[in-house]
Amino acid sequence: MAYDKQTWQNGQTPLNDERLNHIEDAIESIASQADSAGYDASGWHLTGYPAAMSGTQFVNDTVYYSPFIVRKQVTIGKLGFGVGSSGTGSTGAVARIGIYSSVDGLPGARLLDAGTSSATISTSSTGVISGLSLVLNPGTYFTAFVIQGSPVTRPYIIPSSLPVTPLPSVGSYAATLTITMIGSNLGYTQASVSGALPSTATPTVSGASSVPQIAYAIV
Repeated sequence: MAYDKQTWQNGQTPLNDERLNHIEDAIESIASQADSAGYDASGWHLTGYPAAMSGTQFVNDTVYYSPFIVRKQVTIGKLGFGVGSSGTGSTGAVARIGIYSSVDGLPGARLLDAGTSSATISTSSTGVISGLSLVLNPGTYFTAFVIQGSPVTRPYIIPSSLPVTPLPSVGSYAATLTITMIGSNLGYTQASVSGALPSTATPTVSGASSVPQIAYAIV
């Protein structure tokens, strides 16, 4: 709705609650529109950019951490992932999903272990964990995803092609600036996680060249 501009004249225009509330209402309307931009409570939000729809087989019991940005305070009610067209998991395959804080560009403390969802679902379909209630303030966070259950055949999970935020190069620094192509760093990994997600992430510093595509729904 268009703003009805008021005219002010020194010594003539009264300063009263009606005129001041008119300004306050306009400010509130603008702030509300800015807060809601890009978020839809009835839909899903991707944490990265989808890549090969055929899917990728990720290593069993290895957590894949991938960064995403929250622009306003949201309450996450669901987390989901997609199984690609190349194949689903064999008996016992489950996907565990969680969310971690970000500390100096690396995954830090566990904020949520959402539990598991079956990864033996049909190809080209989605797995969803619902009933969640995690409040996130604006900032950078990490999703965590791991295939568990020791399936003989690992499911093909739809991956991300690009991160939504740059990741630091960890473990090597130089005094002289040199710009080179060091490869794709889309996230981080942590091996040997067969149960609950660790309370504090201890990822490898080399980074991951492929990470699962995770989506969330807000409530």
